[in-house]
Amino acid sequence: MADNGQLQRLFLQHRDYLYSYIYALVREANTAEDIFQEVGVRVVSKGEVLPAEGNFAAWCRGIARNLVLHHWRSQRRNPVIPNSRLLEALDRAYAEADCTSEAPKAGLLALVECLGQLTEPARTVVELRYYQNQNAVAIGQRLQRSGEAVRQLLARVRRQLAECVRARLALGDNHGT
Repeated sequence: MADNGQLQRLFLQHRDYLYSYIYALVREANTAEDIFQEVGVRVVSKGEVLPAEGNFAAWCRGIARNLVLHHWRSQRRNPVIPNSRLLEALDRAYAEADCTSEAPKAGLLALVECLGQLTEPARTVVELRYYQNQNAVAIGQRLQRSGEAVRQLLARVRRQLAECVRARLALGDNHGT
């Protein structure tokens, strides 16, 4: 069992990592901050069930995921129906990330924010390619485009994302403010 001070230190140590995970799911800074704070309250209040130290980030991520799912279900207008593959891919990416390194956290948060700025057609192509692992021909058939048109769109989107991430990192703007 950890004391509240230790829990608070661990939680704050993982702040950017956890916030970026929540933001990646809700794509709205105020909502992400509200959910992040609720995760903090729950982490500190449930200290007696703290998992092994190596699993702290995963434990917090699980609490955050449940709160995000609750948030999505509670939306009266346009409730979000979560894509389980997207959630699994995001969980995998965060599980594999080194949550103690500052540079990857800043880059990851910048990428998440840049993804949130994509137009709907570009976001759809990215989701089909990178989250659902479909090739350009399959995406083209689904979207009634040629495989070559999809490849060109993906190349443009990758360039756009790279430029956006570079700009955000250069400005130090990685919290959506």
